[in-house]
Amino acid sequence: MSPFQGQIPSTLVAMMIAAVLTHSSDLTAADKKADNRVDRISAAFAKADQDHNQKLSLKEFLADRGQSDGAKRDFRLFDQNNDGSLNPSEFAAVPGVVAVEDREPTLDPIMALVDLLVGTLDKSFNNWNKHPDTEIEADKFIRALTTSFNNVEIRVDTDSVDQNRDQKISRAEARRFIEIVMGVRQNGGQPLREPNGRVINYAAFRKLDSNHNDKLERAEFLASITPVDKGTSEFDKADRDGDEVISIEEWSQLTDRGIVDPITDFQRLDKNFDGFLNGKELLAEFTQDQQKVIKTAFPGFDLDKDDRLSLAEYRLTMPANPVLPWLDKAADLDGDGFLSFTEFQFDEQLFPILRLAYFKRLDVNANNRLEPSEFPIKNKYPNEFFVLNEDGTGLKSLFVSDEHPIVGSPAVSPDGKWIAFDESPLGRKYSEQIYVMSIDGENLRLICSGMMPTWSADSRFLACSRREPIYGIWLVDTTNDDREHLKQTNWAQLSPDGKKLAFSEGAKLMSMDIETDVSTTAVNEESNPYASIISNGTWSPDGKQFCVKCRKQDGTFDIATVSMVEKDGRPKFKAHYSCTSNMMTDFAWHPKGDRVIFSSICPEREGRKQLYEFNPDKTDSVKLVVGQDESRNNTDSCWTPDGKRLIFISGDYSDD
Repeated sequence: MSPFQGQIPSTLVAMMIAAVLTHSSDLTAADKKADNRVDRISAAFAKADQDHNQKLSLKEFLADRGQSDGAKRDFRLFDQNNDGSLNPSEFAAVPGVVAVEDREPTLDPIMALVDLLVGTLDKSFNNWNKHPDTEIEADKFIRALTTSFNNVEIRVDTDSVDQNRDQKISRAEARRFIEIVMGVRQNGGQPLREPNGRVINYAAFRKLDSNHNDKLERAEFLASITPVDKGTSEFDKADRDGDEVISIEEWSQLTDRGIVDPITDFQRLDKNFDGFLNGKELLAEFTQDQQKVIKTAFPGFDLDKDDRLSLAEYRLTMPANPVLPWLDKAADLDGDGFLSFTEFQFDEQLFPILRLAYFKRLDVNANNRLEPSEFPIKNKYPNEFFVLNEDGTGLKSLFVSDEHPIVGSPAVSPDGKWIAFDESPLGRKYSEQIYVMSIDGENLRLICSGMMPTWSADSRFLACSRREPIYGIWLVDTTNDDREHLKQTNWAQLSPDGKKLAFSEGAKLMSMDIETDVSTTAVNEESNPYASIISNGTWSPDGKQFCVKCRKQDGTFDIATVSMVEKDGRPKFKAHYSCTSNMMTDFAWHPKGDRVIFSSICPEREGRKQLYEFNPDKTDSVKLVVGQDESRNNTDSCWTPDGKRLIFISGDYSDD
């Protein structure tokens, strides 16, 4: 039985440990180098091995380590083959007997899960491990992977698997991808786990990395480290190559914050030296609020159900694997009182199969949902319309309804009288609807099915994306039932004069004349530095530029402005903000042209989505919008036509 389907039987624990012994990941390559490391281990072992029989008895080990209960516990803990002695490899795995960088690889249960999943793929593809040079079609690989999990939808980006874009997947590429979705590597491939058992605190790194480009700039680091003098000193020490950024590898050298050592943590927490952690020992060092999450280790990660955690079981738990901010409670976004797997997320869509493995472990009654007794659930707030004055004053609520909790993409009509927006009804997937209400939040009325509305210049028509009756972009009359299908594409935005539609086709940015139906290419694939353009961009007030979220070749993202006018002398793309995937795709361009508002995760505000702004004509860094509520998730926004007020959405129902 797969560890991702229902309960993990106790017999699988042995399989998981055995899998590690034959682990072939390149993460262990450093330990296979012929260097002085082997000599240092041999010297330390020889010093303790008094009878020179290549085995340490308990007496010899205690003579070397001291006659303590902790040393006796360590002897039992690292005698992995249970033969009553320690061989050189077992001895060198004990923290403290050699330098941490020399420590022997330990039996890593997370890597065992990776091995099991890769083994399943090998069987699915005719014993792929026996002919690893064989390549398979990328689409076939993704179908096999995503359909192997019962009753759970796993989204996989083809480009993240097939990085060289040859539409083929080698076994090495497949393994690397499995390690990424299991949180063993970050999206760029940097290892997050060391063979000696230590784990990079990637969750803490991401909270500091406000633009999510997997680098910590000095300003990002100093913004969260106090006092400033301490932060400056720490940054200078960490920035070993002097390039003014801290890489993930450099971050891992900050032993007090950048990396955790679950093995030494286990030793410290095991106060009674029995080689196990009981509930009291596990929770001892966490706050009362954090304990609500940590205590789910029982029974979730207590694989043999003996009411205590072995070292292998502890290393599966959330505090021992801080690649995601597990202690941030997940939100029940559909209001049913439970957490679905879709709701069980902590940092966008990172590491989906690792999240699924944890979800299945926590789902003790195996009903494909987490109840409050299985995992603490965060209270949610329906999306609410707020109004903020141009100068950051006068924040006030405009509209909120329990009947319409999931709303977004607001757009004010050019005459300033109406607000159009879309809604996703609770429990009805792919059933988006478009509403219009008066500028004061009254007179709500349903217009049609659809999403991402934009107004015509006369404030009468809306262009929007619809799934039916024909997929594509429609022009909808808000005063009657007239509907016209314009273009078969998944998104488009009306220009300020209402004469053109902007849309994308992969890496191409297109413009279509509504009168003639003629489409022209604003940016073709050859001149576009980005791999693709994401939906729901925004025109500049003069109709000459467009602001979009673009995916780069490495899978990260930029917010960029691009010229829509031929021969106007502007560069085609100008990047203003970079991250992984944490910014929204709904932008508000001020009528004066000097401010663009967007939403992104703010590490300084506990990871909430906050409104940022930048001047598209300058190269200044983005800054937080003044006057917004720092305690809420603030997302989609738009300006009133006179530019005096910003209208935005605030609440928990956003997953862009």
